[in-house]
Amino acid sequence: MRTRTEKRVFWFDDGKRPNVADALEETEKDILVHRLAFNGPPADIWGAISSSQAYCITSTRQELPEDYMCNAALIARCPDLLVVSTSGAGYDTVDVAACTAEGVLVVNQTGANADAVSEHAVAMMLSLTKNIPQTDRALRAGVGGKREVFKGRNARSVDRRYSRRRSMTPTLLNEMVANGNLTRVVSALTAVTLLVRGFPAGVLFFFSLRTA
Repeated sequence: MRTRTEKRVFWFDDGKRPNVADALEETEKDILVHRLAFNGPPADIWGAISSSQAYCITSTRQELPEDYMCNAALIARCPDLLVVSTSGAGYDTVDVAACTAEGVLVVNQTGANADAVSEHAVAMMLSLTKNIPQTDRALRAGVGGKREVFKGRNARSVDRRYSRRRSMTPTLLNEMVANGNLTRVVSALTAVTLLVRGFPAGVLFFFSLRTA
């Protein structure tokens, strides 16, 4: 039985500024925020974790040690945990089934970094269509070639028929790649999307450029 006591949140400092701890301390004066470090004393870390009701967790598996993934083992050591909030749209670091089984709410921050993702998408589209990586590597290697080889192509039109699809299947993915000159798919890691794409753990950021 999870209980309600003093409001406590724990978060591992990832060096980003501003961050969720800064925001909470500025606007939510009745919440105690535990700023933790992965290399801190384990007893202090688990003391803070086990007494908190909320876990502000990174969305990126590569940034989080296995011991602090939100899974059944961590939940078992957190009798007061009520909610886990990821820092982005993805929730690869959270075992949703384990949280559901224990009545722990899972929320994400969809759209929090939408501008950065959009900018990155445009940069990748320009890199693909204008052969920027190939040209850079050729120049660094001292490899010559005709200008036409490195020119790339001009962007002509955008087909957004698949924009903001809520589900993905192998058939739909193949259709998107076959019909589009440039295909971009962004998907959070789930058991379903993992089977669809057959890639290792991580958020899918898939680009395909059709040249024919």
